[in-house]
Amino acid sequence: QKPLLLGVIISAEDSGLPYGKVRTQKDRGISYWRYLRKVASNPNIVGLSWFQYFDPPEKCYDKFASNWGLVNEQDEPYEEAIKLISQANNMIYAYALELSDFAPDFDGLLSLKKEATPEVPKESLKTVKIPIQNSDFEQGAKIWKFQSWKGKSRTSIDSSVKHEGKKSLRIEGGPDEGWDSVGVGVQSNPGFTLSPGYRYKLSAWIKTKDVEDTAFVRIKVKYEDGKAAYFGTEEVYGTNDWKHVETSFSPSRENKVEYLVAELAGKGTAWFDDISLEAISE
Repeated sequence: QKPLLLGVIISAEDSGLPYGKVRTQKDRGISYWRYLRKVASNPNIVGLSWFQYFDPPEKCYDKFASNWGLVNEQDEPYEEAIKLISQANNMIYAYALELSDFAPDFDGLLSLKKEATPEVPKESLKTVKIPIQNSDFEQGAKIWKFQSWKGKSRTSIDSSVKHEGKKSLRIEGGPDEGWDSVGVGVQSNPGFTLSPGYRYKLSAWIKTKDVEDTAFVRIKVKYEDGKAAYFGTEEVYGTNDWKHVETSFSPSRENKVEYLVAELAGKGTAWFDDISLEAISE
C-alpha cells in the first residue's frame, strides 16, 4: 500500500562488458520501452530511474559490473539505445493517464533495419516437452537441493498444499527483507542444452501467501565464452491462489544449462508445482 520508485538496469552484450542481459543496444531500447509502458500505467508507481549514466570502469568495485550506462567510459553515447529510450520517455504521461497503450512497431516505425523472416503458420509448429526430473515434486526432494542462498529461509516438500498430485515445493522466507533472504529449490546441471533458432517456453504453477518481494522460476545458461544468461517466468508477489506463470525465449547461441531454480526472495511463503520446459519449432 505504499508508492514505489523503481530503478532499472538493462545491459547489452555488444558493449564488450560481461553479463549482458540482451544482445544489442537496440534491444536495450526496446526492452526499456516495454518496461516503461508496463510500469507507467501502474498507479502505485510514482517514478522510474535509470540506474547509472556511465558504464563502470574496467577496474570496478563490483565484480558483476556490466553495461549499465547510457554512455561508455569514454563518454560516447549508445545512440541506438538512447534514441529509443528518449522516445519512450516522451510517452510516460500518456501511459500514466491511460491516454494511450501505444505499442510501436519498432522495426518499421523507427526505421531500424530488420531482416525479413517468413511467418510460420501455427499449424506447422510442433511443441516438444523437455523432460525435467521430478518437476512435480511427487518424488519428494529427489534431484532437488534445498538451500538458503542468503538469510534464513526454509525450503521443504509440502504434502498438504499442492496444485496437482500429492506434493509441492514450499519455501518460507526468513525475517530479512528483499534479496537479503533468498530460499531456493535448485537442480544443478540438469543435463540438457538450449539451442539458438528454437523458441522455448518455461512455465510453472506458483501459489503465494504474504510474499513481499517475489517468487519465480528461472534457468541460468552458460555460453562457451563464459558469459551467462537468465530466463525467468513472470514474478508473483502478494497472496495468490495457484497461478500459471511462464516466459518464452530464444537463446542467442549454443549453451549449457547450469541450473534450474524455484526461488523466493524476501518474506512470505511460496509453493511451486508442475514446472515445465517446452521447445517450439517447425
